Amino acid sequence: DADTELNITLYNKETKKWRSRLARVAWTRRTADKKGYLTGIEYLQQDDKAGAEDDDYSPSEIVFADVEFLLDTKILKYLPKHAVWPLLNCLIAVDIKSGEKLMSQGEKGDFMFIIHEGNCVVTIDKDGSLITLSRLGPGDVVGEMGVVTGEPRTADVEAESDMKLWKMSKKQFEMVA
Repeated sequence: DADTELNITLYNKETKKWRSRLARVAWTRRTADKKGYLTGIEYLQQDDKAGAEDDDYSPSEIVFADVEFLLDTKILKYLPKHAVWPLLNCLIAVDIKSGEKLMSQGEKGDFMFIIHEGNCVVTIDKDGSLITLSRLGPGDVVGEMGVVTGEPRTADVEAESDMKLWKMSKKQFEMVA
């Protein structure tokens, strides 16, 4: 809505720094196809130090580092630009301890993970023998086939170390897709 105040934070790839400015919505208008909105933004802060670097903003550097990591993953690099931010808005940070199972063979495939930190092993039980299919680490995606097809998991996935993951449900994935 008009007059809503915003904190707009932009990343400068050249300086590798974030910059934030207080702004407000000046106007909004529906797009011709009625599928979205155009919005005019008015900055509320004056830029009295043009080019000054002490303007850099980092109240939540961890969040920005997470966004930088995610934007650099293969899955996000191959998405159409209009789908990136909706997908990022659906991800939930999850911590898993070493030895915990992320997924079990045969269970419903109703979520997927992007691995941020740590490693896991993908195994199947074939006639009572445990067979290692792969090891996954930072930037890899696990569980995406179950989310896409809705089929039961075909393998177990267990954390080999403490892990930080980004989780997305099947429902959220379908909404973004």
